[in-house]
Amino acid sequence: MKTVFDMKKNEKGVISKIHADSNLKSRFNSFGIAKGSEFLIENCSPNKQNIEIEVRGVHLALRKEEAKLIEVIE
Repeated sequence: MKTVFDMKKNEKGVISKIHADSNLKSRFNSFGIAKGSEFLIENCSPNKQNIEIEVRGVHLALRKEEAKLIEVIE
């Protein structure tokens, strides 16, 4: 299983599944993070504690723990 956390800067992907509780899934959905959404890894902090992505025209920063919950199509 590959997640957003496993990806590198400038890599593109498609979300295949979100492994989170309903509250976090709802929060993700409000930002456009949903199954089938295409996204781009824009930047990562040196230790990957934060990962910046662009999804549906929205720029977001995900925590390491959140990025590990978002499964992507390989």
